Amino acid sequence: MEAHLSTRPAPSVALRQGGSTLLPMPTASTPQHHVLRTLIERLAVAAALPEATVAGMLRPPPKPEMGDYALPCFELAKQRGKTPPQLAAELAGSLSGDEAILRVAERVEAAGPFLNFRVRPGVLVAAILEAVRAGGSEYGSSDEGRGQTIVLDYSGPNFAKPFHLEEVLARIRALLRRSAGHAKSELNCGAVRLDTRTGRVTVDGNPVKLTSHEYRLLSYLMHHAGRVVSRSELVEHLYDQDFDRDSNTIEVFVGRIRKKLGVDIIQTVRGLGYMLTPPGNAS
Repeated sequence: MEAHLSTRPAPSVALRQGGSTLLPMPTASTPQHHVLRTLIERLAVAAALPEATVAGMLRPPPKPEMGDYALPCFELAKQRGKTPPQLAAELAGSLSGDEAILRVAERVEAAGPFLNFRVRPGVLVAAILEAVRAGGSEYGSSDEGRGQTIVLDYSGPNFAKPFHLEEVLARIRALLRRSAGHAKSELNCGAVRLDTRTGRVTVDGNPVKLTSHEYRLLSYLMHHAGRVVSRSELVEHLYDQDFDRDSNTIEVFVGRIRKKLGVDIIQTVRGLGYMLTPPGNAS
């Protein structure tokens, strides 16, 4: 199956890297560039961080009603000896009177450990209209992918034509995960087996009773076995954004899982997170 890429304009999409949703930085020609650029600059000042660091931390919130952009405060709060909700509230307070922020955001508020921004619709609409007027008939056009062909080795996924490069990449990533065995219903690590269809966990064939959160945490680690998973990534996987959780919640769950399994497969990588490896393979 060969798919010729469409060069029609596509909306900016958020990609997932290592399980965390990241915001692609708009180029200077995109309407949202000015808005996001302002947020990054003012956040960098308020948080005393390099702009590149802030740009890497901003992401879409898990629910649209929470805003357009969100800044998770887990790692930063830990570095500064504060709780994530406390730091989020402090940043919201320092930015609430920032004139540059208020020109592009109609709402800046802390929601638990996250700092959320709601962009003023009129600002983005004005930027889009200006970009359309400036671009004329060429607005949204791109040479990306022109004349190129992507060959898909799987016939299962159906593509509605025309489609965009982002859609193709998303489908390919899903297929690669399946080819790597991530679509299997049974996950194994040493003596531990987790069946995603039945929700059953066993060690050497003996059933292990886990709570819902313990099961989801173990399942996530098993899906990402051999890779370090950060604490903030686990928190985002387990909870909604507005859930006010303690700073040691993940540590408590990991401790309980280790005790219930009775085998040492969850390794703590100091300062980075956790990694699931079979016993005897820990470095």
